[in-house]
Amino acid sequence: MYPPRTTIPQVQKLLKNDWNPDHDVSPYIETASNLADKIQAFADENTNVFTDATTMELVERWLSAHFYMVMNQEYSSKRAEGGAASFQGKSGMYLTSTIYGQQAVVLDSTGYLATIAESPRKMARLVWQGKNPSEQIPYCQRR
Repeated sequence: MYPPRTTIPQVQKLLKNDWNPDHDVSPYIETASNLADKIQAFADENTNVFTDATTMELVERWLSAHFYMVMNQEYSSKRAEGGAASFQGKSGMYLTSTIYGQQAVVLDSTGYLATIAESPRKMARLVWQGKNPSEQIPYCQRR
């Protein structure tokens, strides 16, 4: 694991008006750093993929802002007397749910973020639809 590439003041500066001084951004930097480590490992494993320290810091900074905004969503509209509010983005949009995540995908020259942004992990499931072992008939006893 690499140490975080970006800093709290850099992320706060990027967030500008979206940042609430009451909220700590360090957990989001840790999360972004973990993902940036995976990008770096991907680049290290693939000889045709290159990334540099400056770009990785920028990707991590934008990812940090993205993760912050996912947990502290912006209003797209709100009303005072009816108590209604709606937020930007959708939960199923992954990295494209915020402008910060979209920018991180653009900055990632390895294409790793674009790949996970387009297709989230798929899980295969296997369901046994046969009989329980106690109900099975041995092959040699079948007709």
